[in-house]
Amino acid sequence: MATTAGWHEVEQWVLDQQDARDRRDSLEADLDLFETGILTSLQAIELLVVIERAGGEKVDRMSIEPDDFRTLRAMRQRFFPDQAHQAS
Repeated sequence: MATTAGWHEVEQWVLDQQDARDRRDSLEADLDLFETGILTSLQAIELLVVIERAGGEKVDRMSIEPDDFRTLRAMRQRFFPDQAHQAS
């Protein structure tokens, strides 16, 4: 079962990917992380590994979609559903 600490690890990893010049202290749950340039398609691969480590289980790569990684809300709902009702 994914934990709140696991979700915070993923959220912090995403925050750490920001360019230092445009860094935000927090990100809106529905901010498009790819459109804003916070994440790239190459970082999505590393993000999947971070999600697996934080959640404690492998993700079925055949069941994921690009939109599962587009926003913090989408990631939380898809990979950490037990915490999806909590605010990001």
